[in-house]
Amino acid sequence: MSVLAGWRPVNESTSREISMGSVDSRRRCSSFLQRSGTGLHQERERYMKYALLIYSDPTVEATPEEMAKVMEEYYKFTESINARGINHGGEALAGVETATTVRVRDGQTLTTDGPFAETKEVLGGFYLIEAPDLDAAVSVASELPGSWHGSVEVRPLWDWENGQIAE
Repeated sequence: MSVLAGWRPVNESTSREISMGSVDSRRRCSSFLQRSGTGLHQERERYMKYALLIYSDPTVEATPEEMAKVMEEYYKFTESINARGINHGGEALAGVETATTVRVRDGQTLTTDGPFAETKEVLGGFYLIEAPDLDAAVSVASELPGSWHGSVEVRPLWDWENGQIAE
């Protein structure tokens, strides 16, 4: 199976293809998506922070040409969220085979080489973004190349100071 099967290029219509809930939510999301990198939204302090966790099937192998196309789409995505001023970082992770799992049981630290559990999809990387609400964050996640062949989990960050989901 080609790693590019079912992929779509990042473009404006990609973010409009998903259902975004209520009309009010769609308005907030639409204005959020159309902001330029220099015109930050006046209600910025109310934006929430989200982690976009990118999962993929580790058994799917890409040719060098396919990988170059995939990386080009990730660069476009990163440029897009940078231009909108919503990127708060992100990284690709080394392969799951490099992982070390740590558990503490009865005061003793136990380590295991490799991942904790056998899964069909593994965490390959993440982005941290700002969005006015979950609908807007889901829309941004739908632009991620990882969502076209694997999955992207959208999860709000926790604000430890206020004991609530981060805003």
